[in-house]
Amino acid sequence: MKEPIAPEAILPLASCKAVDNDADKAVHVSAALLAFAKCLRIFDDLVDRNRSGQLWEDIGQEIAWNYASAIYTLCFEILNKSKIPDNRFCKINQLFIDSYFILAGGQDRDLVGETSTIEDYWLTIDMKTGCAFAFACAAGAMAGTDNPEYIESCHTFGHHLGLTIQIFNDVESIWHDGPKKYHH
Repeated sequence: MKEPIAPEAILPLASCKAVDNDADKAVHVSAALLAFAKCLRIFDDLVDRNRSGQLWEDIGQEIAWNYASAIYTLCFEILNKSKIPDNRFCKINQLFIDSYFILAGGQDRDLVGETSTIEDYWLTIDMKTGCAFAFACAAGAMAGTDNPEYIESCHTFGHHLGLTIQIFNDVESIWHDGPKKYHH
């Protein structure tokens, strides 16, 4: 069964369409996020090992790590090939980098077990899924406009969408023993 396209890859197109009515301006952002989502999936599977039939089982942990790292680099190559104006490109690229560091910090909190209170939980999901979805929406908007109000609106929408999806995912995992349908 083929996995659905990651929502983060659809969101830039929708955000760009919302602010500029031309989703094509965000195609490279969307493609970079598809690669990024695959990279994160491989890294997540290497750490969690909670799903069978994953890449690391077929080719080994070290090679899977190399693939994920190469795919991460590919994200920036895809962005570099975009026709996004330089002033917007630089901002999107920096947002991509900043968001990755925040997301990695949230993943680190999760891995070391720093999520023991409700406040810790909110911070962790904010840094992981909230950040990823906020970035996807803001980057799509940035591909289509320089208007900071539009960009912030898309960022806020993505943030809340990410938190909502993570909460549903976590609630679902309470009642089901099987693999999660969506996991960052």
